[in-house]
Amino acid sequence: MSKSQRKGSAQSAMEYLMTYGWAILIIAVVLAVLFQLGVFSGGNFAPRAQAGACQVQKTAVGSSLVGECQGQLPEFVGAWNGGSSSKIAMPLSSKLQPSSITISAWLNLNSYPPTNNEMDFINEEDSLGVGWDFETYGTSVYFLFDVPTRYSISFDGPTAGWQTGEWVNYVATYNQTSGAITQYYDGIKETIGGGAPTGQALVYNSVATLKIGPNVQVPFNGMMANIQIYNNSLNANEVLALYQEGIGGAPIRTDTIVGWWPLNGNPNDYSGNNNNGAPTSVGYSSSWESGYAAP
Repeated sequence: MSKSQRKGSAQSAMEYLMTYGWAILIIAVVLAVLFQLGVFSGGNFAPRAQAGACQVQKTAVGSSLVGECQGQLPEFVGAWNGGSSSKIAMPLSSKLQPSSITISAWLNLNSYPPTNNEMDFINEEDSLGVGWDFETYGTSVYFLFDVPTRYSISFDGPTAGWQTGEWVNYVATYNQTSGAITQYYDGIKETIGGGAPTGQALVYNSVATLKIGPNVQVPFNGMMANIQIYNNSLNANEVLALYQEGIGGAPIRTDTIVGWWPLNGNPNDYSGNNNNGAPTSVGYSSSWESGYAAP
């Protein structure tokens, strides 16, 4: 290439940049902003599981998972607007009244309850409080239950405090044999309860119902997903594995799961026990991923 040809090529390149430079700069800025907003994160392009894509199948010889059960992100999550009547109620079932228990839920609060006011996540108790209750009280999280005397244990979550608009996984367990009460935040053991007498099964009233998101004092205001109830106390390794599956994870044990509500567009139970819920003023959100960090 001659010197004049090289000069002409350089001049053409400069003219191109002069003509289209601003457009290129604007596109680069827009892409940077979209990247910062997470539009190009892996989660946004991950396949979304439809309701019932994964479920537990129970047979005479055992139980197993069937369907797409690799922890795909859900299309929807349950959404509560803080209304006093907003809840999902389950019909009475002996399977939902175990002696030992594990409750796991993914939660995202829009607001904290006022100081010294409780906000229920999930409970199975009658009007006199017989049964168990998983709730906040101020900024603490409580698991309260009757065995037959009332016991409770609380923790405040991470050192940095509980942030609104942030997805977290809470797990509470009660072991009838040892009397141990344990709670976990994002797979990390926060407290181990003594206190409760060993060998005491949880006490239920025949009129108690399982409710998700109830409370007339401070109604639940936020989103919930992937609620699981087991009839045993999961150990620390199992709870960690459950958390690491993420918000779309399947039950870690199909032999002890008694209730599983992904809330992926409906209130159905996919544990194989048919504890389908009856919703009142509960919606389902498809724009839930903000505030979620995959484990």
